[in-house]
Amino acid sequence: TGSSDFPTTSGAYDRSKSYRSDVFISKLNSSLSQLLASTYLGGGDVEEAHTIAIDRNGNVYVAGYTGSSDFPTTSGAYDRSKS
Repeated sequence: TGSSDFPTTSGAYDRSKSYRSDVFISKLNSSLSQLLASTYLGGGDVEEAHTIAIDRNGNVYVAGYTGSSDFPTTSGAYDRSKS
């Protein structure tokens, strides 16, 4: 999203857009009538999500593109650098 007022929820990972566009991840109830959780995901440049998956334990996986050298990663990530 390029929206700076996209709805995020309390406790979200990131509640503000970092650059021109960030990925967003949102969880809705089964009738799609209530926003349960919503966050931005991105760094200081453009991000694009191409695929999202959820495993049986509720872990969320997002695959795509980042132009950000400061995209958030975890210490155990395979590659923490921008190529």
